[in-house]
Order: sequence, then C-alpha cells, then structure tokens
Amino acid sequence: MYVAVVILTVLVAAVLVVVILLQSSKGSGLSATFGGAGGEAMLSSRQAATVLHKLTIYLVAVFMFLCLLATLISGRRDTGPVTVTSAALEENSSTFNPGIPVQPLPTPGAASGTAPAGVDSSAAGN
Repeated sequence: MYVAVVILTVLVAAVLVVVILLQSSKGSGLSATFGGAGGEAMLSSRQAATVLHKLTIYLVAVFMFLCLLATLISGRRDTGPVTVTSAALEENSSTFNPGIPVQPLPTPGAASGTAPAGVDSSAAGN
C-alpha cells in the first residue's frame, strides 16, 4: 500500500511540474510552444490559463493529501532510540542498577588485612 501511494505521489508531482510549466508567464511560456497557432483555436489564452490554474490547485491538493497519507501509512513502527547517543544511554541504563551499592576498590599498597581474590589468606602471610 505504501509503495503504491509513493508511486502515485511521484506521478502526481511529475504531472504538476508539466502543468506548471505549461502555464503562461509574463511572456508566452511553454503553452505557446506546444499549442502554436492551432492550440489557440481550441482554448483561448484566458481559458487555458483558467483551466491550468484550476488543474494546478487540484493537483497540489492531491499531492499534499498523498504526502500526508504516505506519512500516516508508514508510521513509526520502531519506537527505539533515534540517535547513537540515545541508544548508548538506553543500553547503559539497562545495565546500571542504582539500588545495588558499589563497593570501593582497595587502594594499591594499602594493608587491608584481606587477601586478594583467589589467594588463600593463610598462605598470604608466609
């Protein structure tokens, strides 16, 4: 569904570009290039300007609707962190538990009376 809306949005945008370029500016614009002398027999310049102007308004409305629809369809499925910093903070917050007291490390060279881990305390004094 999302892909179809995006493809339709691109097509509407392409048609919108063509319609805008066909409108006559202060000069004759591209409408005179494609219309030539025979094109004015079907639509006068005033009628063509009105039709192209209305078509532009409708195409812009459709384009905006399709963009909003694509945004709503895509949604935000992943509610995880947005940035690398947020991800790191979230990862660290899950491993850090402030309810558990942290014991300070013994200072090197201080006689604490306890043996380091993995050393028998009776063999440490020999």
